[in-house]
Order: sequence, then structure tokens, then C-alpha cells
Amino acid sequence: SVSAVDEDTDHLDYTWAADGGFFPGGFVGADVTWSPPASMGTYYATVTVDDGSATVADTLALQVAVPGLDLSPVALDFGFEETDLAFVVSNTGDGPLQWIASVDPLWLTLDTGYGLLAPGSTATVIVSVDRTGLGPGLFESRVSIATPFGNGQVTVSMNVPRPGRLSLSPTALDFGLDETVLTFDITNTGDLGLTWTTQSLTAWISVGPTSGDTGEETDTITVTADRAGLAPGDHQGVVAVATNDGAGFVSITLHMISPPVLALSAHTLDFGYTTTSRELDIFNGGDGSFTWTVSSSSTALAFAPTAGTVSTETDVVTVTVDRSGLPAGVHSHDFIVAGNGETETVTAEFNVSGEPPALTNLFFLHHSTGRNLIEEGSVRSRLAAIDGDLDFWDHDYNSIGVMNPNGSLTGDSYNIPGDNTDPDGLHTLWTTSNSARAAILANHEVIAFKSCYPASDITSTAMLDQYKAWYLDIRDFLDTQPDKVFVIMSPPPRHRLATDSGDAARARAFADWLGSSDYLSDHSNLVYFDFFDHLANSSNMLRYDFERSHSDSDSHPNTLANQTVGPYFAAALAAAAGGAR
Repeated sequence: SVSAVDEDTDHLDYTWAADGGFFPGGFVGADVTWSPPASMGTYYATVTVDDGSATVADTLALQVAVPGLDLSPVALDFGFEETDLAFVVSNTGDGPLQWIASVDPLWLTLDTGYGLLAPGSTATVIVSVDRTGLGPGLFESRVSIATPFGNGQVTVSMNVPRPGRLSLSPTALDFGLDETVLTFDITNTGDLGLTWTTQSLTAWISVGPTSGDTGEETDTITVTADRAGLAPGDHQGVVAVATNDGAGFVSITLHMISPPVLALSAHTLDFGYTTTSRELDIFNGGDGSFTWTVSSSSTALAFAPTAGTVSTETDVVTVTVDRSGLPAGVHSHDFIVAGNGETETVTAEFNVSGEPPALTNLFFLHHSTGRNLIEEGSVRSRLAAIDGDLDFWDHDYNSIGVMNPNGSLTGDSYNIPGDNTDPDGLHTLWTTSNSARAAILANHEVIAFKSCYPASDITSTAMLDQYKAWYLDIRDFLDTQPDKVFVIMSPPPRHRLATDSGDAARARAFADWLGSSDYLSDHSNLVYFDFFDHLANSSNMLRYDFERSHSDSDSHPNTLANQTVGPYFAAALAAAAGGAR
């Protein structure tokens, strides 16, 4: 404010100026407001009074005192265990400092949240953390400090520890043929302590130490195997580790040496009508090694080699039959395999005949598409019309089972593995030893099998290659059954709404490969029926007129399709029987 008197009572005008700061309400008038700059120091404000004919001025010196905010430390690390830490708020300036502190997360609290500091004074703020209910891990936040003259923050970090966590290495110990002492390690991958006990669950295994605590170190456990009194062969055991984190287990294996054992892959070799050579595997069913010999008093049999030594490998003996000079009929000739003080008798069975007997027992393994083909395609009646001596059996899903030549269910099922006739299921059926395969081979002579339309959903070249590999394995087994005739069928195509051009093209490629010379040449007991080709259009999808519905993706061929294909299928089965061997 300025006070001025003019003796002539002239009107006075007041004008202000300053070398810093500004006048937020204007710089004209006897009373004005001045807002100082942010920096401390001495500033000068000058007022000029004008009566219209003369002016007079006066100057004020203004001292500006600004407070300063300092925080120390600017970071608090509570680690895994701390709950209370402090930082200091300091006023490093010349004016009073008003401050307010704030935090966001619920796990972070302050003992005080505001204050007013004189120049040079300090305030201590205690920060507390609460880990209750928080999962393991690192938590980070900050304390924010606000003042009229600037803001600051203190970062806060806190760890919530993971409980002790058990890790075993290794989890399996193999004592082999002669080891008696092996070890495994217990480590703690958590943050808190791990308390453990060990216990052998097997009588011939002892373990030590039996208890302990693991922090950051690794504890080694010694496992001792007592071989005394164990029988020859493989033995298994378990060591249990119980902890405050639950239990872990270490599996133990041990092998006691057993004497050599003469073992053979078969005791009967069936050469049928035309096969001249078969292979017999000789191997060691125990440990060690032994020398073997093979001999026979029959001049119809020859062997190569006639002697050898086996330990862990398998020796293969090729047995050859010479039918020359033998009368027609069934022949059975024994030969002896001797080794390790043991002898095993093997029988070679073969037929000598000008013409093999006709095959009349036909069998078809299928699911729903095959069932529709039989019923709607009149396969049974068509076969009867071709040859009344042909007996046609078929097998549906396991839940339906076997149907006899009269078309009646027998109430029996061969229990196809997994009830699966897709390529992988057929691979399991024919390449593994199972009761279904044994029953089919024992009961039937001409055997047809196929997959249903899902097998034509071949989504990649790798999948196509896998199909081929499975069917090559199947063919290898079928070659061992020279007295049987196998009718291999391609899967039916998919409905146009259920496939695409790429999958359909691969389905066509698979069907073509099954019927190619690459697959069939030199395999005289294999017959091919291209079910796919009978049903597919030029786009390799189910023909439009063979669709059961044109509006949904049901891929079952319709009645017209089965009536069309039925005669071809019946003729193919009859031809397979008539042209057998």
C-alpha cells in the first residue's frame, strides 16, 4: 500500500513495477497484490504517483524466503522380514514448509500423514507394511509427499516370502548290477525354511540322514541297498521325503544277476502251402551269455546259421522247408534248439498239395458305414447268390459285436482294442498281441477291414505319412499269415461340408497309395477294395447324390450309395475267396 497527499487536491494515479514476480490483480492503484518469484532473494517494487503535472516515486525492498523439501532416504526396502521403516522430511529452505503424505495400497500405512516445518527442522515418518493375505512375490509402491513448493516421493519395496519348497535331484536311482550306495539331493526352492524327514518304504533299502532342515544349502541323502538275499531279476523300491511342503519320492531300481535262460520267439512255425522260409528268434531271457545249436533229424528242414552265442542281442535263425518228394497233406517236423544245458522243441508245420482248399469263411470288421453297406447294399444275399458255400461274418462296434452268416447277433464280441478302427486302432489290432487278433485269425479265412470316414480327415502331409507308416507295419504282420487273405479297404470320403480341398486331396492320395504296386506288389495274400473311389466325386468328396443330407455335414453315404457299391463289394469278397493262395 502507498499513501500520498497532493496539496492542490489533484487526482493522483498510482503505478507499480517490480524486478521480479508479478501483480496478479494488476499494477495500478494505491493497494496492489504482488506474487513473488520462486527463488529466494531481495526484490524491489517501485510505485510512481502522478498528479497530472508532476510525479514522485518510492521503492520497497522485499525479502523472499522459500522453503525447501528434502526426503531421506528416498527408497525403503522391507525385504522378507521388516515391518517398520522410517524416512525423514526436512525443510532446507528459509520459509515454513507445509507437507502432506499419501499412500495407495492397503498393505502400506503411515504413522503420520502431514506437518508444518520451520526452516531447518525435520519430521520422521514411520512406514509400516502388512503381508497378511498377500501371495508370495515382490510388491512395490511409493509414499507421495506434496507441498506448495514442490513434491517428492519415497519408493517402497517389500517381499512376501514363498514357503519352503521341496526339490529332489535325481528322482530316480538305478543301482544296476553292482552298486550298493547312491545319493540324491534335497534343495529348497522357497524363501522360508524347509523341514524334512526321509523314510525307506522298502525293506532292503536304508537311508540317512533321516531328518533335517534346509535353507539355502543343499542336503545330500545317502541311500544304501542291501543285496543279500534278493532273488535274481529286477527289484523296485521307494524312498519317501516328507516336508512341511508335502511329500516327494525317489524311485529305486536294482537288478540282481540271473543265470542265462534259453528263450525262443515261437515254438511252432506255420509255412502254409507256399512259404519256404520262416525266421526264429533265439535270445537270452536272463543275464550272462550261452552258446546255442539247432538240429533236426528231418531232411525236409535246413537251418542258417546252426549255432551261435547270445548275451543281450537276439540271434535270428532262418528255417527253410523243402517240400520236394513229400506226399500231399499236412506235415509236421520237429527240430531242437539247445543251449545253456536246456533244450526246446520247435515244430515246423507245412502243407504239400497241388491245390489248396477253397476259402469259404469271410469276415468284415467295420463300424456304422460298414453296417449300412451290408444292410442297404444287400451284401449277404449277393454273396449267397454268387456262391452258396460262402459264410459271411461281420463285427460292428464292441457293444454290438459279431453277426453270423444268418444276419443274427451272436451275443459275442472280439473286444477290438479301444473299439478303434481308425488307422491307429487298426495298427494296434494287427501289430500287437491281443485277444481280438487271435480270435479273428482263428475263426476266419478271408478278412476285410476298413476305417470309417473320420480317417479321411487327413489334415497334413505328416499325418498322411503316419498313415502310410502304420499300414506298412500292418502289412509286415499280414505277411506272416500266408494262409489268410486280407481285403484292405480305403476309408470313405467326407461330406463336402465336413472337409476342405487339401484334406480331401490327401484322403485321395492315401486311397491311391493303398492300391498301388508300392504297397501291394509281392504280397499275394493282400486284396484291395477302393471304397473311397466308389463314393468320391472329382473333388475327392462324397458325391452329391450319395449325401444323406445336403444341408448338414453327415458323411454317412446314403441308401443309393450303398445300393450302388454293395454289388462291387460282394464281388470283391467272393473273388478274394476264390482266388486265395
